[in-house]
Amino acid sequence: MSSETTFTKRDHALLIGDGWLLTAGTMSVAMALMFGFMAIPGVEKGPSLVSALVSNALLLAGGVGGVVLTWLLNGRRITVLTALGGFAGAGAGGVLVPIAAGLSFLLGFPMKLFTDWEFAGPVAMLALLSLGLIALTAWLLVDAIRDLAPSRRTHARLDVARIAAAVAFASVAAVCAYLIFAQPGPEQGEAVIWVMAGGAVGAGVIAGADLVTVIAKGPKRAAPEGE
Repeated sequence: MSSETTFTKRDHALLIGDGWLLTAGTMSVAMALMFGFMAIPGVEKGPSLVSALVSNALLLAGGVGGVVLTWLLNGRRITVLTALGGFAGAGAGGVLVPIAAGLSFLLGFPMKLFTDWEFAGPVAMLALLSLGLIALTAWLLVDAIRDLAPSRRTHARLDVARIAAAVAFASVAAVCAYLIFAQPGPEQGEAVIWVMAGGAVGAGVIAGADLVTVIAKGPKRAAPEGE
């Protein structure tokens, strides 16, 4: 795709979707590394300065790594303008987290018709969000698999990254699901919630950077360069 090719609405949607999936994937890896660190003999299992520093560093690296990977694999260049747009988008993506929390509280009222469980609302909201994200991930994976056909292969590295990110996220979700059933408790699903929230912020960063690119250069010149 040349720099003069129109970047369609579908391309914008795929780019933002990649922002969620790839960031969720890198956040999943960060979570796995964090759990691995906590499992090292001699490391204090409870809250400590060292564990807090390591956890925050890994989560930050996972979040930043995901959006940078998304942007570069989609053929974009990192500039001061896109960085500013990304910061603005991060704020917008971060707002989605408390909004989802508020909606889960409201969802608890109709759920009282079926159960008195105090976590029914949050679990129902998590289920609805999961279904939406599964659909989004499936769309991205279908696009990746089609593109990996020998007759196409326009961005193979991006396609491989999508598949790897989906596997990483699915692994974390599977572990959390097992823990929820094996050791019931709301804290057992926190890891996957953190990953999903990080992915939402990552999608916001990409959307913000993409928006300022379109505004500054126009839709035709906003297409990935070098394709």
